[in-house]
Amino acid sequence: MTTLFTLATQLLAMTEGAGGLFDFNATLPLMAIQFVLLMVVLTFIFYKPVSKVLDDREMYISGNLTQASEKLIKADELYKQYDEQLKTAKVDAQSTIAQAEKEAKDAVALEISEARADAAKLIEQTNKELDAFSGLNMVATPVGIPQALAPTFTPINTCTALVPIDPCAPRIKELAPGCELRIIVDDDKHARVKLVAEMQQLIPRPGQPVSTSAEIFGAELVPGQEYPLLGGTRTAIYTWHGCKIQISGPTMQEYDAPNVVMRDYLSCAAVLEQRRQRADDLDLPAPRVLVCGSPFSGNSSLCQVLCNYALRQEHTPIFVDLDTRYSSIRQLQSLPACICAMTVEHAADEEPQRRMAYFFGHLDWSDNPRLYERLVSHLSRVVVAKLSHNTSPEGARTASAGLVINAPFQPSPDLLQKIIEMFEVDVVFILDNEGLHAALSKMYASCPRVNGIPKVEVVPLPKAGGVVQAAPKRLRYLRALRVRDYFYGVMRDFHPYSVLVDLNDVQLVQIETATLSASMLPIGQESQKSVEFIVRAFSGSPQQLEHAMLAAVRAKKKDEVLYANMCALVLVTKVEEHALQLLCPAPPPLPSQYLLVGDFKNLKFIDI
Repeated sequence: MTTLFTLATQLLAMTEGAGGLFDFNATLPLMAIQFVLLMVVLTFIFYKPVSKVLDDREMYISGNLTQASEKLIKADELYKQYDEQLKTAKVDAQSTIAQAEKEAKDAVALEISEARADAAKLIEQTNKELDAFSGLNMVATPVGIPQALAPTFTPINTCTALVPIDPCAPRIKELAPGCELRIIVDDDKHARVKLVAEMQQLIPRPGQPVSTSAEIFGAELVPGQEYPLLGGTRTAIYTWHGCKIQISGPTMQEYDAPNVVMRDYLSCAAVLEQRRQRADDLDLPAPRVLVCGSPFSGNSSLCQVLCNYALRQEHTPIFVDLDTRYSSIRQLQSLPACICAMTVEHAADEEPQRRMAYFFGHLDWSDNPRLYERLVSHLSRVVVAKLSHNTSPEGARTASAGLVINAPFQPSPDLLQKIIEMFEVDVVFILDNEGLHAALSKMYASCPRVNGIPKVEVVPLPKAGGVVQAAPKRLRYLRALRVRDYFYGVMRDFHPYSVLVDLNDVQLVQIETATLSASMLPIGQESQKSVEFIVRAFSGSPQQLEHAMLAAVRAKKKDEVLYANMCALVLVTKVEEHALQLLCPAPPPLPSQYLLVGDFKNLKFIDI
């Protein structure tokens, strides 16, 4: 170990002797020159480019900040400018709206004043005619369309409401020309009416003029034949030439009064008949009529009058009822919560043999307007196809008769415009609604003309006398009465079937409306305008459907329920553990396994 230490010491001494750590020799200037050269090379190759990049980056950032500041200042100026313009535009818009409202009110007031002036002139002229023709003998007219336009009648301005002490005893009511007998029957009573035949009518002769006649909403009464008035009936018997009506049975109210509106209704029917003849001669479509108006103005009554006058001319028009509430007219047998189309072939109160119906499931179209428009579109395609394919004699007869449509309750002008386009309507009758008439007249003011006649003609009509507003309780009773007529018949001569259906053998479905989200739509399309209809299984409990009305639809798959029409209505009379007790108009099996559920809370009928 001592030897090794000695060797190391000697080696260290030899090294230090050769040169020190900071020796100054020729190597030092050489190292300095190398360092200077390295700094020069680094300056031109590395430091200057890097400095230039950093300077450019600093200038770029400062320039962008300057531009951003200028743009922000300009944006603030534009915002202030646009804000001022928006305030000015709002002020201008408010003034424009106020001016438009003022002009509209002035226009409506002018129309009202003109209508009142025309009505006053008409009343004055009618009073003069009544005074001139008072006491003269009546000129008889033949059976068919009465001669209503000739001022040859003397209506009695006083109303008689004298009822015998015994309300069930037969009594005679004598009506003057142009008057009607208005009768209301209790819901739990029945009555009968009969047109008393005159002596000259007992043995009719060819060419003999008619001296007495009567009709119920355009359906002519046969002299000597009794007509039943069932419970809840509210009707009016009109006469053109004067007549005697025998009433048997109790009534809640009966009185006679003049009805000058029937002349307007007859004129409408006569014009439609002329258009049918003209369409037949020129090979054009038959007239298609839409009847609408204010609430409880007699829309369905006018539809019945037009259909019955067409029947008296041996036409069989198609009647389309778009009012889902249902009216009290038993002749035009529509269904609650449904839209229907049927061929009117007779004036009797019978269930139609052929009817196309779609189950809406709600009592008001505004409960689900999108679904309502979709169903109306489906129905319109079927009706238009029926009128277009007239190869058979029966189809040709129906196509030549045209179409009568009862509009929904309180429709909007936009909805009426869609209905007019769907059914290709050319005549619109508006009852007692000046606002709706003004809106549709403006809408179709510039419509094209076909052979000199406007493609869509809007006609205002007055409200018929005797039409009263029905309370919600009354409407519920009428719907229940209609459901009872559907299952048991108007004369209670039908025998429905009670069917026990296992819940595994049927599918309870309902149609829901879904709005697609904006992420699922193309760019720029609003989500509110994209509506999807989905058929889903009924999510509620079957116990909720007790006493509810359902619809069996013609569908083989669930997806077909959206486009399927209705086979029949069924009433759930009892809900068991795994089965439904159904009241059906036909024997089992059910025509379809799909039972469509609607607004079951408002479509429940007990004690049918």
